[in-house]
Amino acid sequence: MVLTFCQAPDKLSVPQVFLKEHCDKVVFVMRYAISSSTEAYHLLTESEDKTLCELNVTPIIINRPARSSTLYLTEIVESSQELCETCAAIKTEARYSGP
Repeated sequence: MVLTFCQAPDKLSVPQVFLKEHCDKVVFVMRYAISSSTEAYHLLTESEDKTLCELNVTPIIINRPARSSTLYLTEIVESSQELCETCAAIKTEARYSGP
């Protein structure tokens, strides 16, 4: 059995015992939000329906170049694309804020 998780490894929702007993391999998938109208890519909230900078995301995964003015999910970010400045600032703030 292969399980795919969209969450970071430290936020697994399945107990480690289950993974060891029932899975041959666990694949961690990182998704982003992009559109063809901008060169920026966005980081997602845990529910993947919004970006960290509060933009709505269409719940469809497209892993190839596509023309769309709306944000959609992808697992592929091209090297020419830059991380949204607001998403980057929020991620940095969350990483360095205390408990």
